[in-house]
Formats: sequence, C-alpha cells, structure tokens
Amino acid sequence: MNNFKDEKLLVIAPHSDDEVLGCGGLISKIKKDGGKVYVLIFNLGFEKNDTKHSQEKRKKEVQDAMDALNVDDFHLVHDKSDNNRDLDAKPLHSLIEIIESTSNVSLEKISPTIVAIPTIFSHHQDHVHLHHACIAALRPISTPVSNIVLSYEAPEHSRWSASGV
Repeated sequence: MNNFKDEKLLVIAPHSDDEVLGCGGLISKIKKDGGKVYVLIFNLGFEKNDTKHSQEKRKKEVQDAMDALNVDDFHLVHDKSDNNRDLDAKPLHSLIEIIESTSNVSLEKISPTIVAIPTIFSHHQDHVHLHHACIAALRPISTPVSNIVLSYEAPEHSRWSASGV
C-alpha cells in the first residue's frame, strides 16, 4: 500500500468542481497520509446572466470546498464574470505561464511530486485546451518537473455511456 506523506499534489482544473469530481479520492488519500495538496482552478464557472450575489456565492462555495478537502493552498485564476468564459479562447502561452510560474501554486513555486491534469479525451473544449497548456508547462527541460503526471476524467464522460444515450 502506498503512503503519500511525502507527496505534493498539484491538481490543475479547468472549472471549479472538476478538481473534486476528478481527483477527490486522490486528494483525500494524500491528505489522510499527511501529504500536501494544491489546486489551480482556471474558471469559476459563471453563467452569462449571473448576478454579483451569485458570483460571490460561487466563490464562497469554492473556498468552502477547499477548506473541507483540507487543501494547503489554491488559486482561482479567472474569478470575475468578465474574464471567466471561453477558456479555450485564451492564448496557450498565457495559460502555460500561469501554470509554470505566475500562480501562487505554480510548478516553480511548489515543486509538486504529482500533477493531475484534465484528460485529452474530453469532449469539452476548455478541458482539451487546458490539457495542451499543461503538457507544454510540464515538458522536461533539463530535469523533469514532476515525478508523476496523471490525467483525470471529468463527470461529462458518464453522459456518453450506452445507458445514458
């Protein structure tokens, strides 16, 4: 049985809740064993007609989820409704820079031993676009950034099952 007490996990998520739905079990196991967990969320998931109240409520829900998961630190990149939509239209170089160095939970700042990224096999354009940014940010230059890189599925895949069609 693996013990994760010396591990540092970074979960990179396109939208709030992808980190929980895709990596909740891994987050729980690492925290239970005494390891560290960091989460980088790119979009909060506002709808076009969200009010200021609903935006603040959604931010609080993310904070509550991070507290419940006992996450060591997290960064919500696009947390305002005006810059929160269409992650797939954001330039890859800007996403890569956030992942590599500018976020408070960047690869440079936390040196994770495990990184969890969205799968390339997603049917959601934001997930695929962020996957490409993650792969570019994680490319080994002189030494590997992380010992382990995992990709995770989001709940969207359950909608494509034979029984769900």
